[in-house]
Amino acid sequence: MLTFVNTETQDVVLECIQYPARLFPTGCKNEYTPQNYVYTLKNSNLSSMATSPSQASCDGGAINMPNLAPGTYNIIVFSFGSDVGHSEIWKMRSFGDKSKVALNYRTSPYS
Repeated sequence: MLTFVNTETQDVVLECIQYPARLFPTGCKNEYTPQNYVYTLKNSNLSSMATSPSQASCDGGAINMPNLAPGTYNIIVFSFGSDVGHSEIWKMRSFGDKSKVALNYRTSPYS
């Protein structure tokens, strides 16, 4: 799970990317072959948030959060399908219009 701390009210955008499927010839499968990953946001209480859209795919999909209040937020990434034998092939990027929005890894939402 990923988290981030938003230090001030600002517009925040998250984007999740992985290698495009078009780079892999038919039948080519290895640890970098794109998988079906989807991500969503939860607040510090692990409650769902109203974002636009409510979830996005890790194929360049972005979630926009205008005027996001200061606080700690959790990013949950789901795999639809088998990701066995794959490294972490998706990458998450964050953008804030006023200040940096750094992403941090957590092993548990309760730690």
